[in-house]
Amino acid sequence: MTGVLNRVKVAQKTAVKADISREEAEKIIKAAFEVISDALSEKNAVTIVGFGKFSIKKRKGRMGRDPNTGEPLKLPESDSLNFNPSVQLRRRIQGKPKRYTTTKGKK
Repeated sequence: MTGVLNRVKVAQKTAVKADISREEAEKIIKAAFEVISDALSEKNAVTIVGFGKFSIKKRKGRMGRDPNTGEPLKLPESDSLNFNPSVQLRRRIQGKPKRYTTTKGKK
């Protein structure tokens, strides 16, 4: 891993790319994260085209073991955050070129 981007660094980079102040970028990023968090807490999926899809999956209850005593424990069902990256994001991470649609056979 080459580094970690925290919220402040994301705001700085966003400010430069969008040609806005860092404070404005921080407000926008904070608002976007709040909207995404609110939607997920209401069990709604969030799809950002070109980036990916955040969703909540039900994790079934199961039997586990207490690591200290080895006794069996019943673990209740729970919600789990799931992220599926878009094809574009996966290709970018893998360093593959963008796919362009062709007009093959069309005039």
